[in-house]
Amino acid sequence: MTGRIRLEVLVSVSCAGCAQALALAHRFGQERPDVGVDVIDVDHSSWRPKPGFAGTPMFYLGDTVVSYGNPTLAQLHAAVTEAEL
Repeated sequence: MTGRIRLEVLVSVSCAGCAQALALAHRFGQERPDVGVDVIDVDHSSWRPKPGFAGTPMFYLGDTVVSYGNPTLAQLHAAVTEAEL
C-alpha cells in the first residue's frame, strides 16, 4: 500500500457486535497512531457498500477485507504489518 494506511471499521446502530468493534478500533488507534482509523456508520444515507461488504461489523484496509465480524487485536496488527510490506 502506498501513503498512509487507513483502517475502516463499518458499524451500524442495529449491530450487536458493533460496540466491541468500536472499542477495538479505539484501542487499535491508540496503539498504532500512524494508522488512520475511520469508523463508518453504514446506516448513513450517503454510505455506499464497498466490494465484499456482507454486514456489520466489518474491517477493511483500503478495499481489502480484514475481517467479517470482530477480529482480535493481534489480527489487526498482523493485517496492517502485511499491508506495510
